[in-house]
Amino acid sequence: GDNWTNKFADVNLQKYGKWFNPLCYVDPPMKAFTTPHHVGDGFLNEVLRPAGLVFDRARLTLLANDLNETAEYAAWSASIAALTSLVITLPSGA
Repeated sequence: GDNWTNKFADVNLQKYGKWFNPLCYVDPPMKAFTTPHHVGDGFLNEVLRPAGLVFDRARLTLLANDLNETAEYAAWSASIAALTSLVITLPSGA
């Protein structure tokens, strides 16, 4: 929604601790926040502390594009296509 700027503190790691044991093998765990809206560099610096790692659509697209060129991705690409076909049907020739 458009109220994503009000959700930076929604993840409360202390509350999750009662449901997961151990909560995380990394101590302290790191929060992450994703949004479909672009987060400007200046605003990004302000929200890192309350939100944790912040990923917006533009940065995720750039990251995916960069990773698409790696040997690791090439090794997994057939598996990714097979997993994708389990949940969606691609048009023939795609």
